[in-house]
Amino acid sequence: MSATRLRLLSSDDASADAALARDVEARALNAALAFLEALAGLPTPAWVACGRRLLDGGTILAEHSAARQALLSALWDRELSWPVWQVRDAVDTASCIVRSSGRPMGPEERGAFDVACAAACEAALAIFVRERLAAPELAALYSPFEPAVPLADGA
Repeated sequence: MSATRLRLLSSDDASADAALARDVEARALNAALAFLEALAGLPTPAWVACGRRLLDGGTILAEHSAARQALLSALWDRELSWPVWQVRDAVDTASCIVRSSGRPMGPEERGAFDVACAAACEAALAIFVRERLAAPELAALYSPFEPAVPLADGA
C-alpha cells in the first residue's frame, strides 16, 4: 500500500473520530439544555427552594463545593468555550422567563434565586461533561434540583 493511501486512511479515520466527537458533544449539550428547559417551566418558588438548599449549608454545600472543582477541571481539559457560552446563555434565558412570570421577590428570595441560577449553570455544565465526572460529583452538582427536576439516566 502506498504512503498516500495510508495517509488517506488515517485522514478518514480522523474525520470519523471528529464526527463522532461532535455527535457526542451535541447529545451532551442537548441534555444540558433539556434540563434548563425543564427548569424554565418551574415556578419561582421552586427555584428559590433549590437555592435555599444550598444556602442552608450542611453536607449538600460541602459536597457541591468539592464537586465544583472537578467540574472546572473537566471544563478546562477541553476547548469548550462555545458550548459553555450556550449553557450560560440558556441559564440566563430560563431565569429571565421564571423571574418575569412570578411575583416580585423580597431580598431573601432574590438571594436564594440568584444562588439557584449559579447552581443551575453548574448542574447543566455537569450534565454536559458528565462523562468526565465521577457519579458522586454529578450527583452533588445536580442535587439542589433533584426534587424538582429528576436527573434523566441519559441526560
